Amino acid sequence: MTQTKRKQSHLGLIVAISTLAVVFFILMAAVVIFLLSTRLTAAEPVGRNLLADTSPLTMIDPEQVDPALALASLGGVPEAEIIIEAIKKDRPETALAGLLFHSKLPDRESAGDFLLLARAYTDDAQPDKAIFSYQLAGTVATLSPDIPDTVRADIFLQVSEGLAKLNESVLARFYLDQAFVVAARSPFLRPVQRRTLLERL
Repeated sequence: MTQTKRKQSHLGLIVAISTLAVVFFILMAAVVIFLLSTRLTAAEPVGRNLLADTSPLTMIDPEQVDPALALASLGGVPEAEIIIEAIKKDRPETALAGLLFHSKLPDRESAGDFLLLARAYTDDAQPDKAIFSYQLAGTVATLSPDIPDTVRADIFLQVSEGLAKLNESVLARFYLDQAFVVAARSPFLRPVQRRTLLERL
């Protein structure tokens, strides 16, 4: 009887010690993983996030806004036409002002115009404003509930390609990852659409 009690007490002690040892090793492993991940994250190059660093309103140069085009909306010209006309006539600041201040433009059209504007800024050798416009196109595609997933993925791909041409590899990879997530996980894509997107990726 006494031997049985001693065996049970030893067994309980062994179980308690082994449990504590396992918990200790798990905690140590978690701390090591945490420290390694923070070092790796700190070592990664960070892309320029102009949306986080800059107010959109400070990106507009008021001196470069074409007053005739900017005020055409007061005469009844639709804002969408003014933005396209400003891009065609090489007045990107007017187009940027229209896009930032015109809230009634549909999201799909707004994202497309930001892509056109980004290309115009790239051609005009203004990389910061081009990056800013690409990021705005990507933001609209991310947040809009009205854009179909095929269009959303296409916008992400175009943003990624444009940023890659501007040597913004970190941001380009970010939007490429977004396109992949949509292509791989969206429940709204047909198999043909999914395959086409994945081939493009």
